[in-house]
Amino acid sequence: MEDGKEKQTSQIKIKLNGVEKPFSEETRIHDWRTTVREETAATSEDTADEEEFEWILPEIDTKEIPEYKIVNATVPSPRNNIGKKWRRQMYPDISKLVFSIILAIVVGLILGTLFLKMMASEDDIVAINEVENPGSVNKDDEKNGGTTTGPVEITIPALTIGVLQGGQFSSKEAADAAANSFRKEDLATTIIEMDGKHYVFIGVAGDLATAKSWESQLKDNGIEVWAKELSIPAKDITFASQSKGEQFVTEASTFKKLANESVTATISGKTNAANMKEISGSIEMKEDIFESEVANSIHSKLVYALQGLTEFSSSDSQKNLINAQQGLLDYMNLFYKGE
Repeated sequence: MEDGKEKQTSQIKIKLNGVEKPFSEETRIHDWRTTVREETAATSEDTADEEEFEWILPEIDTKEIPEYKIVNATVPSPRNNIGKKWRRQMYPDISKLVFSIILAIVVGLILGTLFLKMMASEDDIVAINEVENPGSVNKDDEKNGGTTTGPVEITIPALTIGVLQGGQFSSKEAADAAANSFRKEDLATTIIEMDGKHYVFIGVAGDLATAKSWESQLKDNGIEVWAKELSIPAKDITFASQSKGEQFVTEASTFKKLANESVTATISGKTNAANMKEISGSIEMKEDIFESEVANSIHSKLVYALQGLTEFSSSDSQKNLINAQQGLLDYMNLFYKGE
C-alpha cells in the first residue's frame, strides 16, 4: 500500500484558455564562457580571411598636365613703383585738403566781417576828456581833419562842489526875503528850487573843506550859514561842432578851480598868480562864442566871475570879490537847471 503511494508522482498541470499545457521543471543552464570562446574564434577566422585577401587595383592611365609658359610678360619697373609711392605720400587725400582750404577761407571772411563791423561801431563814438570826468560826444556827421562838423550832443559831466547855504524855505517869497537880508551883508546870493523847496545859497567853493573854512569866518562875524556838499547832475548840450563842445567841457572843469581861488582870496585877501594864469588860459573871455543859447548863457556867467577875480587882483576891491562869487552862483544855478 505504501509502495503504491511512493510510486505515485506529483505533477503540475497548467490550463490556459481551457487547454492543458505541459510543465517541466528542468532548468537549462547556459555556459557564457563557451559562448565567448566561440565568438572569439569566429572573429579570429574572419580576421585571418581578411589578411589573406589580395587587393587588386585597376590600372588607370594618368595623363601629364601640359606646362604653360607666359609669353610677352611685362615686369613692373621699380622706378614706376617709387613714383606711385611718392605721390601717395605727398597727396594722401586731395578731397580733405580742398575742403580744409575752403573752410579756412569761409571762416576768415566771417571773422573779417565781424571785425569791420566792430571797428565801424567804435568810430561812431567820440569821448571828450576832461580833468575829473570826461564828457561823451555822439557824432553823426562827417569829419574834417579830426574835427567833427555839424551838430553834436555833448554830455557835460556831473558837478560836485562845496557851497554855503543860508537856509531852505517852503515858499519863494520867504526865500527872496532871506536872500535880501544876506545881500545887505555884502554877500552874493542865488535861489535854487529842489524837491519842492527853495534853497538860498550865498557862496560856492571848489570842495567842502574850503567851504567849511569860509563858514567859520562868516560865523565869527555873526552870519549864520552852513557848509555842505552839492551834486549837480550831468547835462546834455548840443553844439555846432566838436571843438566847441571840447571848449565848454574844459571850462566846466575849470569852474571848481575858479571857485576855490575866489574863496581863498575872500579869506586871505589876495590871489595866487600861478593859479590865476592857469585859470585864465582855460576860459575864453569873449561872450557868445557858442551857437547854443544855453551854452552861451552859462559861459557868460563864468566870464563874469573871472573878470571880478581878475580885477580884485589889481584893485583889492571887495566889490570885485562879490561879483566873482555872484558869477559863480549864477553859473551853478543855470548848470543845475540846464537853461
